[in-house]
Order: sequence, then C-alpha cells, then structure tokens
Amino acid sequence: MLILRPLKTTDITDEYVRWWGNKKFTKYLETKSLTKEKAIEHIRECNKSGCFLCAVVVDDVHVGNVKLNQDRDLSIIIFPPFWGKGYATAAIEKMSAFVGGRITAGVRSGNIGSLRAFEKCGFTETGRSQDVIRLANK
Repeated sequence: MLILRPLKTTDITDEYVRWWGNKKFTKYLETKSLTKEKAIEHIRECNKSGCFLCAVVVDDVHVGNVKLNQDRDLSIIIFPPFWGKGYATAAIEKMSAFVGGRITAGVRSGNIGSLRAFEKCGFTETGRSQDVIRLANK
C-alpha cells in the first residue's frame, strides 16, 4: 500500500544520497548532486516555507518523494529500482486529492515516464518553455 508522509531528516540515509550519483536518476532533475547536509537543509526550508514535502512509502519502503511548493507546483522523484511500478501515478493522485484545486507541474520533454504519470492523473499540457512541458490538472 502506498502512503505519503512528511519527509523526515532520518529519511536522508547514505543510500538516499547515493541516488544523486546515478546519472540516469539525475538526468531530468534540477539537483545534480546532493549531500546529507543539503538534503536536510532542503527539508527544513520546505517546512519553513509551507510547502508539502512527502516521502512516498510502499510497504514501509521509501521509494521516492513528492513535493508541492507554495506556488502549487508539484514535483516527484521515484528512485530507480521502483520505476515503472505505478508509484509516481499513485503519489500524484494522492497529493492532488489531499490538497485539492488547481495544481501545475513541469516535466522535461524527454522524461516520458513522468509525463505519462501526470497525464494518467488528468494533467494536460498548458505550454512549453525550452525543454520543459508545463502541465496543469483540471
């Protein structure tokens, strides 16, 4: 069963940080490298600013994160061993239902998996900027 819960500093393990050394994982991410300190600071900044930063957890395993910032822009990461299992779609659906209303997202044009996950959740293209496809739910 997939759940969303607040991302905690204890979630930032050595394995968590190692994902940012995987070029396939970081290919479409803005953050190309990460330390434990930077990750923990990001959690603290999100908590102060009021964004929702959640761990995506399946059967007690942390499989990724989903974040909704103050501008209601949603982003998601799923760790490589868990790609293609529908977890991104389920997490997007849960976060969208939890916060309600209009939500936007940006997906790099080559990130077909993420694009499909958002489309399955009812997001449609609203525009493009360089290599980013802008989406919004209805």
